[in-house]
Order: sequence, then structure tokens, then C-alpha cells
Amino acid sequence: MKTLKIGIILLAFLLAGMVIVPLVSADPSSETLSASQLNEIKTLVGQNITLGEYYEKISPDILTNMPASLKKRIYQTKMQWPESFSKTNSIAHSIKNTSITSVHKTVNDSLHFNGNNSNPISNTDTVQPNEILVESRSGDGVNGESIDYLTESFTSPSGTIFPYMEDTSTLYRLDDTDQWVPVSSVSNSRYISSWDIAEKTISAYQGIYIVMGESSGITPIGSNPPDYIQYTESGIFTVN
Repeated sequence: MKTLKIGIILLAFLLAGMVIVPLVSADPSSETLSASQLNEIKTLVGQNITLGEYYEKISPDILTNMPASLKKRIYQTKMQWPESFSKTNSIAHSIKNTSITSVHKTVNDSLHFNGNNSNPISNTDTVQPNEILVESRSGDGVNGESIDYLTESFTSPSGTIFPYMEDTSTLYRLDDTDQWVPVSSVSNSRYISSWDIAEKTISAYQGIYIVMGESSGITPIGSNPPDYIQYTESGIFTVN
């Protein structure tokens, strides 16, 4: 069974004028973290650091390929970790849903932020003619002797092209001391795309797991905000 938690961002864009994107390759760039990188994450879990500092220590190549404006933003964004909790309450543990950021094009462009919303807004009743939707989600699936996990982002109206999209998906397992320990992580990025996904399949071992995702990107020229960053979580799941 697959479980998904969804994050949504709405942004305003200019209806007039032409959107210009850099002439670079649209091919995806993917990276799977090594054992040494995962061990480094273990030393960082729970620390009060920014997402930029996290990438700097774990995967500096992501920063190298990231547009400068987005790089500045991630150094201002706090890294989010899975919460520690009692195993006796594991399955019933309340998962914090991702936040929703909406920007509406008005005379005085206003920013409306609603954090930890338990009922994400949907495309059909929220997207206005002058808005673009960015939806991100993290999920998992246990198939026999393997675990599939992913974090993906996509735009609406379908096919809306963004200059840059980046997703990182990390699978955590609860250890004997009730602490989340990273067991696998994968990142993927695309230029000139309306969709991005970071996904991986690993061997399944008995335990309690959760998927944490970070999604970021550059929005089309004339959009407000000019970039986005958001976190997503899967539901907590058990492999028997």
C-alpha cells in the first residue's frame, strides 16, 4: 500500500509578456547518497541548521548546480527532521502535513501563509486564471522484499514549464532508541520542466519507516514568489 502526504504552493504569474528560460539541458541530474553521506546525516539529525547547510555537508554538488537566487533562499530556510516518538504510539502518531503557501495576484500583491494545514487545497477549487499550482508529495510502497520511496513535484495547469525543479527524498527507520536514522536518500533535478521526481527502491527489512522530502525550484519569470521551498512527509509505515 502506498501512502502520500501532499504539499501545495500557489503563485501568481504575469499573463502578458513572454516567459524566457535559460538555454540549458533539460536532462535530469540524479544522485544517490553513499554510506558515508548517510552516516554524516546521522550526526546532523535534530540539529538546528538550514537546508543550505545540510546540502553543504551532505551533497555539495546540489549547491553547485542550483541557481544562485534559490541557493540564497535555502540558506534562509530551516532544515526539518522527522520527530522522535514512542514506538508504542508509532502507527497512531500524528503526522504534520506540509504547509501551504499561496500568493494571489492583487493590486498590492499579498502573501498568505497557512502552516500545517491538515486538508490541502485542491487544484479544482483553488487555482485561478492568474495562478500556477506547484504540488509536492512524498510516498512509499512495500512490494514483497523491497521498499519503493519517492518525492515528486509537478505543476498545474499541466505542462507549465519552470526553469528549475529539485527534489530530495530520504527514507528513515526508527532505531531501538526511538530515534530516526537515515537508511537511504536520493536527489534529482531538472531544468526547463513541469515535473521532477527523486525515487529509489531498496531491500525491505523489518521496522518502522517514514519518508521525508524537500522540494524547491525557480518559478517562471514574472511570478510571485520567484522561487519555492517546501517539505513533505509520507505516513509512518511498518515492514513486518
